[in-house]
Amino acid sequence: MFQPSFTGSSRRQRQVNLSGRTPANPFTVGGSTAGAQAAIASAQQDRVERQQRRQEQQACGRIQRTWRGYHSRRQAHKAWRDTWDAVERDQHGAYPSLDASLSQMNRLMLFFSPKSDANDVDRLTSYGERHIATADSTTTPPSQDPWPRAYGRLRQACLEALQSERHGDDGTVLDILAYSTSRSSSFDGTAAIRYYRTLISLHGVSERALTAAILAPLHRFPNAYDGLAVLLQTPVDLPMLKLLQSTINPRIFAEAVARMPHDPALATRERVWLLRNLIRLCGSTDHATTTAIAPLLGSLADEIDFEGSPVSLDDTTFDREVLQNVTARVPLSTTLQRELHGLVSQDRVRNLLSQDVTPADAQLYASYALTLLRCFPRQADDIRMWLYLGSTGQATTTVYFWEAMKSNKLVSDIVRDSRSVLSLLQTSQDLKESWTVILMFLELYTFLLKIMDDEEFMGRTSGRQRQSAIPIGDVAYLVTFLKNLGFTLTFNASELDGRESLLARDVGSLRGHFGSPAAPEPLRRGRDAKSVSLHGIPGISWGYIKGIVTGLMRAIYERDSRRHFLPREHWLMTSRLDMTAFIPGVVAEEESRSVIAEQEEEDDDMAEDESDDEVTPSTTNLRGLDSYHRTQEARERAQRKASRRRYLENVAPRLEGQQMHRLTRHHAQIKRSSEFEDAFDAFYELGADLKEPIQITFMDEFGLQEAGIDGGGVTKEFLTSVVAQAFVDPNRTGADRYFIENENHLLYPNPTALEDYRSHSRMQGLGTRRSPLFDFLGRIIGKCLYEGILVDVSFAGFFLKKWALTGGHGSAPGESGYRASINDLRDFDQSLYAGLLALRTAPDASDFGLTFTVDDLIGRPGAQRPKSSPLIPGGTDIAVTNENRLLYLNKMSWYRLQGQSAAQTNAFLKGLATIVQPSWLSMFNQAELQTLIGGASAGINVPDLRANTLYGGTYVIGDDGREHPTVRLFWKVMASLTDAEKSKVLKFVTSTPRGPLLGFSSLNPRFSIRDSGSDESRYPSASTCVNLLKLPMYRSEKILREKLLGAVNSGAGFDLS
Repeated sequence: MFQPSFTGSSRRQRQVNLSGRTPANPFTVGGSTAGAQAAIASAQQDRVERQQRRQEQQACGRIQRTWRGYHSRRQAHKAWRDTWDAVERDQHGAYPSLDASLSQMNRLMLFFSPKSDANDVDRLTSYGERHIATADSTTTPPSQDPWPRAYGRLRQACLEALQSERHGDDGTVLDILAYSTSRSSSFDGTAAIRYYRTLISLHGVSERALTAAILAPLHRFPNAYDGLAVLLQTPVDLPMLKLLQSTINPRIFAEAVARMPHDPALATRERVWLLRNLIRLCGSTDHATTTAIAPLLGSLADEIDFEGSPVSLDDTTFDREVLQNVTARVPLSTTLQRELHGLVSQDRVRNLLSQDVTPADAQLYASYALTLLRCFPRQADDIRMWLYLGSTGQATTTVYFWEAMKSNKLVSDIVRDSRSVLSLLQTSQDLKESWTVILMFLELYTFLLKIMDDEEFMGRTSGRQRQSAIPIGDVAYLVTFLKNLGFTLTFNASELDGRESLLARDVGSLRGHFGSPAAPEPLRRGRDAKSVSLHGIPGISWGYIKGIVTGLMRAIYERDSRRHFLPREHWLMTSRLDMTAFIPGVVAEEESRSVIAEQEEEDDDMAEDESDDEVTPSTTNLRGLDSYHRTQEARERAQRKASRRRYLENVAPRLEGQQMHRLTRHHAQIKRSSEFEDAFDAFYELGADLKEPIQITFMDEFGLQEAGIDGGGVTKEFLTSVVAQAFVDPNRTGADRYFIENENHLLYPNPTALEDYRSHSRMQGLGTRRSPLFDFLGRIIGKCLYEGILVDVSFAGFFLKKWALTGGHGSAPGESGYRASINDLRDFDQSLYAGLLALRTAPDASDFGLTFTVDDLIGRPGAQRPKSSPLIPGGTDIAVTNENRLLYLNKMSWYRLQGQSAAQTNAFLKGLATIVQPSWLSMFNQAELQTLIGGASAGINVPDLRANTLYGGTYVIGDDGREHPTVRLFWKVMASLTDAEKSKVLKFVTSTPRGPLLGFSSLNPRFSIRDSGSDESRYPSASTCVNLLKLPMYRSEKILREKLLGAVNSGAGFDLS
């Protein structure tokens, strides 16, 4: 109510609020922020609570409905069971009719649930027995609708009964299951898998009933084999396997296994047993079986040790104690190993392609054969041999795979354009099938070249080898493929390995071949730890590809070196390289490699000295410099080093006399007639330092120092004397003969040298080390190569091949390994080669009476004893037959050319590699290496020798440019001599009968002639140490010829000049 004011003032009275609160303003739009948020939160909470109440009410409703349904069903099932029991009570035997049986079965299916009522199993068995009796007593069997579908429902009920906890009546249930299954209308793959998984889970049941259940679906339903494959993923006893073998269709079963999804998560044990059972049940090598076995075997290649020592356990124990516990490479049981090794039996491998195969099948059989080689590496040569001996009906195996490979688009793309190879190797598209065929052919052809001689290779003989050879025109096509592929694998190795460093892109390709490390140590370790595979083909790495490609290309090149069936330019890759810069690049790379190696040694020494010091951030940064910058610095150091060397070459002649006393040389006193032994005692401990200058003082037989100052000539005489004494001294016998000759006087390591020495040492109580002598011989030959000194020794071709195949950094596995072939036996023993060829072509190899053994005589002459060595395990008891003679040829070739002299050869090559880097040797074939050692084998080019001869004394050519009359007579006589006489003259002067590889302009020192007086009764003499001929001034051509030939045939030594 309005309260009037009588004070006469219109101002509102002041109100004082002592509560400290702000009164709410009823005229404001909203309240405070905190109040608004509280209101929102309160509203949200109210909504949540209301929603929760609604959900609780709905859940209660669902629970009530579920319970009412469950209760109603239980009541209904109980009522149906009571009804069913009332009908069945006191009833036995057959039903009155099939309709009554069907009605009772439908009523049974309404409530059948063994998990709810275990007595349902009894009801099922009772019904089954009565129905079978009813069906058997009916003249019209229940085979029409609705019975087939009804039998399907009965089968499902039996499976539920078997999966329940009650197993007392499993035998009867299995009988009903077998009966209903054999009469049901459908049985798809899913049903088959459930069916057999249930049977697998049963234990302690009747074998008769279980067998019947297993076999029941197999006669009517091909899909049943899908489930059988699941059943056979467990150990199955032999009687059951025999029963299955006599019942199932092997082809359908193999197709079912091939259809199975090969899940990597599938346990190893399941794949092992499936493979074993598959082999037992499908013994043939038809297309379906091979299709099923190949992926199974391939998936186990890295998990199972197929060739390891087996364990003696039965299948059940092996499954429980080994397969279910061992996670690493799993050993096999004795039985399993025997059965799995049946995959590489001679008959099985030979008959692999004997079926009606088509070119479209090539990938399947190639994949299977490669898997066999991967799983059984110790039997790889046997597998290759038996594949080679097999055929497809229309062609040999080699030709079959060659035709498949030649028609491959991938091959034609690589042949057409070498620059496309890298993209084809890196492409994401699936080329697995193409590469599988290619690799299989390369494996087979590599083996074929080991047992095929040149005549067969050229197609000039008949027989299987000729049928397996590919035409020379196709060989050229194959070489182009190998060349383009091999070049990319080598030149682009860093990109294929996934390493994209600047170092690799800049000079890594040269460095990888010529010896410098291709990557820092961490990268090398990482690459080794994870092998990059080719298009996902298991077990096929880039190293394997590179090895087989370059190895086969080398084998063909060696034949071309002998028979020249391809143009010389065919082997070159000039289109991919700038040849004008390639050689300087190689030289610069070698120089930088040496500088880097020296710098790394210095860094290692500094690191050792400073290992206890604190590493500062700046030091860390320096040590972590990018490899590209390190390479640039190395190049700069190499350029400075080259500049210093050019300067020294200019001033060295003037300073030589003043600085000789400052040169550090390794000095030794060498006694005549014992040059090799004294050299070994003096220089063996030097190791690689033998490359440094050495100074020799010869002592004569009386212990007196011979005349002469070693300015290089005495060193040459020393090296040639050591080589002559160690390699061709006829007085060396037995264990002292380090090298022996073949029929063509070509040298190779004495195969029995170590055995002879061990035998003698044991008799004399001496040490048995002999390898250091071969090591030192390798260093001596390396020293001669390093110094450019030609020596008069000729090595056998097969031995020189091993020099060229010593590899080096960047070589592929297997690329640097020598591969013995029957052709190389020509250089070893011509009679052995002829005998093996006769054995290979004989109608009946058993007529030779050979076994897989080889006999040798061991010991010094006069005290030799026979020694027999088996070529294969148990070879003494294995006769050579038509079936295994190729294996005998292969093993004999390997033993004679490689295995018997492996220790001697390895020691020699080790010593050679300490002086000459192996990667340089790998650029030459055996003929070129022999030329580097002893000079060109072609005739002496007299005009070239004359153009590069220096003259001294009276014979110096004057300003008129005319030669002395005696010099003109000498060259006239030289031109008239036979090739053998020219070689003798050259050997008399230079100690070797052959000229240098690049002509006499590269002979160091140059061939020289000077006068030695005017007495025509004197003979010419020579200083071989400086390639100097001392020729008296003869005035008659006849006398000059007589005296010259007399001198060169006398064999005058160094001190008689």
